[in-house]
Amino acid sequence: MSFHTIGFMKSLSSAAGMKEVTPLDDGVLRQDETNRIIHTRLLCFAGFAMSPNLTQVELRAEGQYLTRIRPFNTGSTMPSVPNFDIRVENPIAIPAFQHIILNADTNSNAEICWVFLWLTTGLQRLSDVEVMTVRGTVTQTIGTQNTWTELNRITWDPTFPPGRYAVLGSEHYALTSGGAAGNALMHRWIFDGQLFRPGAPSQRTSTAITHELFYRGSQLGVWGTFQSPLMPRCQVFSAGTTDNQHFIHLYVAHIG
Repeated sequence: MSFHTIGFMKSLSSAAGMKEVTPLDDGVLRQDETNRIIHTRLLCFAGFAMSPNLTQVELRAEGQYLTRIRPFNTGSTMPSVPNFDIRVENPIAIPAFQHIILNADTNSNAEICWVFLWLTTGLQRLSDVEVMTVRGTVTQTIGTQNTWTELNRITWDPTFPPGRYAVLGSEHYALTSGGAAGNALMHRWIFDGQLFRPGAPSQRTSTAITHELFYRGSQLGVWGTFQSPLMPRCQVFSAGTTDNQHFIHLYVAHIG
């Protein structure tokens, strides 16, 4: 049990009224080739609009109204302490074999928006564990924007002694090759043998602060487990192509 992070970008027209942002799918949770997904629950939502025209966002499942989602963020960059719609204590059930659809009203303006959702079939929480933080770095240019790009050959400090570990939180920020603020919006992790790819917000500088939901380790529980020296793999979703220096803080507990 864990959770899965989905992200995408969409250009919306200036037509009046609600517009369909997507039938949402990234191929990982797909139940069949029609993009219907397995039964899940919505834990969290994050939305970004290039300009402040996004007036409302609705979540639907094949015509069934589920909820209105807010707040959202203005701009194509992740703010420090971002505004998220947190539903961890009362997650929204999404029936199996349904398209997930987001509708948005842009107040009759053209708009570019980025949307991220956190979905789960159940969380596994740990108690009475000692959480340690390890730092990872890698130099790699994000060549394609608005999609998930896997980072290669992350250097970890300190290195992990042999054993089994649980990931309980994560932070990431990206800079350009010249050290300027990057464009990364989100990152997520791939664990061997696990379907879900749990993720968290990415930041643009070392001083920016992410949402505490993703690094305190108590609310989202175990993101995934790995057997050192085989580490989980990291994917980054960026709104630009200049991100080059990546810095990661991974929160883990030794469980065996």
